[in-house]
Amino acid sequence: MPTEIVEYFELVEIKETGDTLDLYLDESNIAPAEYETFNLSSNGFYEESAIKDFPLRDRKVILHVRRRRWIDSKGKSYFRDWELTAAGTRY
Repeated sequence: MPTEIVEYFELVEIKETGDTLDLYLDESNIAPAEYETFNLSSNGFYEESAIKDFPLRDRKVILHVRRRRWIDSKGKSYFRDWELTAAGTRY
């Protein structure tokens, strides 16, 4: 898996059904570095996204990804921006 997946997501479940392997990933409770001074607390997850991945040993692979959201003491919501890396390149 890509480094970002291993570093920021936890594999919480694996389901095997027929010729499909479903991997369920939840974003870890590591607040984005750009907001570390905001005193954020976890506030659940956004709706799951299903991503079709490359086959693994002749099985279809579907990644079920749940992105985490955080809130500050005033109730403002924050999330990690996955479109840009720290170097400014797209994932």
